[in-house]
Amino acid sequence: RERRFHRRGREAGRALRSIPKTPGLWPLNVTSLQHAIAASVAKRLLMESILPTSEKRDALALAQSAACSLKAFITVDEHFLSVDRRQLSALLVFEELSPIGILSPHDFVSAARRAKPGE
Repeated sequence: RERRFHRRGREAGRALRSIPKTPGLWPLNVTSLQHAIAASVAKRLLMESILPTSEKRDALALAQSAACSLKAFITVDEHFLSVDRRQLSALLVFEELSPIGILSPHDFVSAARRAKPGE
């Protein structure tokens, strides 16, 4: 199991290095504290049926995004887009995290076009 973990880590590193450098876009570096918070929040996302229990990795990805204080989570996955926003926000506020917006790419681009510079 240890060997498989290291192999996946090397593969992930190669994948990250292969991403073209884009101004303003970079991989998310999660600290050990943020990861611990996210793991706890991810469990609650599943226990409270905010996300389906089969979506453990997705719950962790959303929780890590919130733990890192990201403003938006952009996705095409329907189980994210259909999340009860009030229930998600209440959970994040209870965990002392800022609410995070879940947007489709289309909605994100539309919002970016409407936003005024500097917002």
